[in-house]
Amino acid sequence: MRAVAETVGVSERTVWRWLEQAKTTGQVEAPVRQGHADGVGRGVGAAGRGGRECR
Repeated sequence: MRAVAETVGVSERTVWRWLEQAKTTGQVEAPVRQGHADGVGRGVGAAGRGGRECR
């Protein structure tokens, strides 16, 4: 499971959730990831800082 998670860039827990969802719904496609990357990027830009300073 770890290799799959690392390959697709998610946590092992996320892969387990995808498998459970596939069992429940019958869909085998990975769900579209919903994140806040765009909002965070805009907020960082508005604050006048580079992304590296926010890590």
